[in-house]
Amino acid sequence: MIHQFNEIEINIQNHNFDKAKEMIDSLSPMTKAQKRQRAHLQSRYYLYQNDFQKSREILTNLLNDYQSHIGPLCDLITLDYMQERKLEFKKRLHLLEREVELCRLKLTNENLSKTLICLAKFLEVDGRNKKAQILYKEVLELLPSEHPSHLNALAQLIRLQARWNIKQNLTSYYEKLFFQTEKDNTLNQNIEVQHALYAAELKLFGLEIAKKRKEKIFKDLDPYDQNLFLIEELEYSYFCGLIPKNIENELNQNELSQSEKALLELSDKIIPDFQNLKESSWSSDVLRLMAITIKITQSHDLQKLYFFLTDNFSNDEKKLWHNLIETPKESKSSLIYNKEKFELSFKDQSLNIKRKQNARIIFDLFQGKEYLSIEEFVKKAYNLNYDENSYHRARMAIKRTNQLITKELALADCFTIDKDLIRANIEIK
Repeated sequence: MIHQFNEIEINIQNHNFDKAKEMIDSLSPMTKAQKRQRAHLQSRYYLYQNDFQKSREILTNLLNDYQSHIGPLCDLITLDYMQERKLEFKKRLHLLEREVELCRLKLTNENLSKTLICLAKFLEVDGRNKKAQILYKEVLELLPSEHPSHLNALAQLIRLQARWNIKQNLTSYYEKLFFQTEKDNTLNQNIEVQHALYAAELKLFGLEIAKKRKEKIFKDLDPYDQNLFLIEELEYSYFCGLIPKNIENELNQNELSQSEKALLELSDKIIPDFQNLKESSWSSDVLRLMAITIKITQSHDLQKLYFFLTDNFSNDEKKLWHNLIETPKESKSSLIYNKEKFELSFKDQSLNIKRKQNARIIFDLFQGKEYLSIEEFVKKAYNLNYDENSYHRARMAIKRTNQLITKELALADCFTIDKDLIRANIEIK
């Protein structure tokens, strides 16, 4: 009967609903475990057809009759999420965490891995991204590198680290998944793999490189998945201080959540109504939107509210949330620029850049600023419109200035540049 259960599950996942229903109806379960499994498959049949009420009814009865069990509990939490039952979601999530710890040693590595991935996704919704990261990493240790659940966990880990600016091992994780897609072409149709690679490419290489991946697959995606990529691009643009271009026209408005609609409105300088959003959206979505709004507006009052709302998280989780609105600095020291004397001061070192034209231009523009778009930089520095030549001119100016500052002031990588943005890695006063 295990073979039949597996075949039914495959048919459900592949949306072969008539065949799945026929097989479920033909089952004759004898043992208590078989009856529970049949009921669970019935609930999944209705879940995949978006008959949430019927699926919930079966799952609730199943858990009442057979007590807590990880598979049905995961599906019921999924329903809580899809139906936005926030209090029930949180309550059942804590129950699932407890059940996973109790059942760890009883599960095979494969079943444990699937459970940990499911739990980690729920933890992300709950705003506990550090714990989710730990669980994804655990799956990588449980299964061989080509196992589907290993690759799934790797994709989730890459996406999470890229979105939360966790740089540790991100490049090596990305390379591992990228080369796996070269060997297994079916991964190029896997939306979660493609989303993870896209998020990483935004973080590692910038918008122009990442867009090439999106353009290859975008027209073949359904509206929900198209929005997934566009919202990722929108958030990246806001965090980098860029003005989003043409995204509103591409987004499928009917598929947007309330927090995503508010995110889009930020491009028109419309500040979100966070009080109302707290009622209609998941807290983790509201907090991330708040972080983006703080980056754009630099609102001190909003920042205080943000710190208050994230105070209940553990210290590790709070660090991730706080890093969203903070700019990493190489040192707490600032680089002081005296524009009248053309003099730079850092700690006990000083440097006169009167005869260093590139450095003068750059520090004139970046005094008191954290970042500039490439377009804005080449316009102000060279009075040119942005093109490939002006980009390479800017890149060489940044490179030579970094070399000068490293040599004379022992300050490495004062500036970073990609196709979209030049960023100062230390405060310039």
